[in-house]
Amino acid sequence: MTISDEVVVAAARPDTPEIQALLAERDAHFDRLYADEDRKPGKIDLGRQDLLFFTARVRGQLAGCGALIVHAAYGELKRFYLRPEFRGLGLGRRLVETLEAQARAHGCRALKLETGILQPEAINLYRSAGFTDGDCFGEQLPDPLSIYLHKDL
Repeated sequence: MTISDEVVVAAARPDTPEIQALLAERDAHFDRLYADEDRKPGKIDLGRQDLLFFTARVRGQLAGCGALIVHAAYGELKRFYLRPEFRGLGLGRRLVETLEAQARAHGCRALKLETGILQPEAINLYRSAGFTDGDCFGEQLPDPLSIYLHKDL
C-alpha cells in the first residue's frame, strides 16, 4: 500500500472546529513567514456561495486544504495550505488537480492565484502544474510580496 492509497481529497465545510484550527495554523504560519514584511493579510468569507472548499486527509488525519472561488470566467485558488509534516508527499498536487477539475466542471476557462515570494515550494508546485506568470486580477493590487499565476484550462 502506498501513501496515495491512504489519501482522501474531498469537499468539506470550512466552518468546522477542526478546519478552523487548520486555517488558524495556516494564518500563523504566514504571519511568521512574512513577519518582517509589510504584509496585509487578506481574509475571505468562507461561507460565500461561489466558494468550494476541499481538504486532504492522510489515514484520516487532516493534512491540508484549498479553496476555489468560481468567478464568471475563471477560478481563483485560495486558502491553500499543507501541514509541514505532510509536505513532499504529493498532496499539494492532488489538491491542485482536484480544484482544477472543479473549476472545469463549473465552466471556468482559466485558473488564477496569488502566492507569496517567500514560498518557493508553492511557486514550484504551481509552475510544475502548468501555471505561468500573470498579472494581478480581480480586486488584487500589485504587491511586491506577491506573485500572480495563471493557467488556461
